[in-house]
Amino acid sequence: MLIEVVYAGAAGPVAKAYRFEPPACVRDALTRAAADPEFSAVDFTRCAFGVWGVIARAERQLTDGDRVEIYRELPQDPKIARRRRAAAGARRR
Repeated sequence: MLIEVVYAGAAGPVAKAYRFEPPACVRDALTRAAADPEFSAVDFTRCAFGVWGVIARAERQLTDGDRVEIYRELPQDPKIARRRRAAAGARRR
């Protein structure tokens, strides 16, 4: 079966397709990507991952044509960033 692994890093997106013998899980796809030099910028220990935009566990079984997505860590919590912007705007008024 053919599984695509994608990552949208700061340096640009990386997408690779790998062939697996069934059954394969998300962990298998991540292990194969971690060994690939094109994914060298990815810190696999700190990233979340999912399948087709839905957060998935490493044990999730894959089917032919699935896309495993590696999500990079946010630089800051969006809720905290919004509160800071709102507070800065209130001080200006």
